[in-house]
Amino acid sequence: MPTQLPLDIPLSRQMSFDTFHAGGNAEGIEQLRRAFVSDESTAFHLWGPAGTGKSHILQALCHDLGGRGDAVAYLPMDVVVVKLEPAAMGGLEGLRAICVDHLEAVNGDAMWDSALAGLLDRARDSGSSVVFSGRHSPDDPRFVAPALSFRLSMTWRLELQPLAPEDLIWALQAKARARGSKLPAEVGRYLVRHYGRDVSTLMNLIDTLDYAALASKRSLTKPFIRSVLARPPDA
Repeated sequence: MPTQLPLDIPLSRQMSFDTFHAGGNAEGIEQLRRAFVSDESTAFHLWGPAGTGKSHILQALCHDLGGRGDAVAYLPMDVVVVKLEPAAMGGLEGLRAICVDHLEAVNGDAMWDSALAGLLDRARDSGSSVVFSGRHSPDDPRFVAPALSFRLSMTWRLELQPLAPEDLIWALQAKARARGSKLPAEVGRYLVRHYGRDVSTLMNLIDTLDYAALASKRSLTKPFIRSVLARPPDA
């Protein structure tokens, strides 16, 4: 099960591999998943633009391992760096796996750079597996944490590509089905066309629309979606 840090970071139940559509990233993600459920220590670095599913993948890995009874930690660094000190990374290498998300949140902070680089070194020595994810490759000049960048350059590396529009529609339909709703393909195309291709934004829209449809006993049609999304946020 996930370990308890001095910070409450719950995993989303919906972020599993059953609800994730990898599209053109399928081969690399399957390699990552196989490596993490093996008994061997491994280290990965995923990167890609916002909305490519990085957080979903890391939380799904935690669900995979936690479901087997393995001790894992999920660390969204945009939250962690605000709530904790770098010393909180000490001792995590005793876990089966550590998933470090939103790495761009620590870029340029020397203390966090050193803490995460040390965590990666200790995890390798202790046999723990680690996966880091962020928006930038270690080779990208925007990745300005030298010690960590150097270490990540020697891990397994996977660049995530944005989903194609039809893959996005499939993912939206899967999310709707998981909530007990039906999303017609033409409605999915309408959402992608008018609200962009950021996966997180679209998934949040499905949550909002499904709740509104349930409350009003309506189906997810284009007229209904237009009426809901035209309302003020507190309506």
